[in-house]
Amino acid sequence: MNSKLIPVIGDIGEDNLGIDSEIADMISEEINVIISCGGRTTFDDIYDSALRINALGPGRLLSFGKECKKLKLFLHFSTAYVTGKKEGIILETPICIGENITSEMNIESELNLASETVRKFRGSEEIKKLKELELNTMAGKTLTHSQKQWVSL
Repeated sequence: MNSKLIPVIGDIGEDNLGIDSEIADMISEEINVIISCGGRTTFDDIYDSALRINALGPGRLLSFGKECKKLKLFLHFSTAYVTGKKEGIILETPICIGENITSEMNIESELNLASETVRKFRGSEEIKKLKELELNTMAGKTLTHSQKQWVSL
């Protein structure tokens, strides 16, 4: 079984999943299972990053999966924060592509609003400052988290 499992390093937040196109073509000819478990799970995440990875990323991966000739299974593990305003134990209910889990959420409207806002601000000083803040903030968090997890005292 282990000889059949091949992890692929990429980035679901990037075009072409952050994979070289030749490698992506080779993978699409051979792969028969995709397990998607990428996502951001911090409450104070920058909105564009969370949207790019948690909302748009699975769509990019699904689009790639549709190009895979031998694909038999696409399994997606969602982030923990997709239940809206529910409290307590929340049982999973399968939903079909295009359905919303609650009437309060409409991903198409959110994506349109986010895209329009990005278009308005593209190239502005505010966006440049946000990107700088994101790099500074996330780099520090990643390093601190890695140290806590891997360094024993």
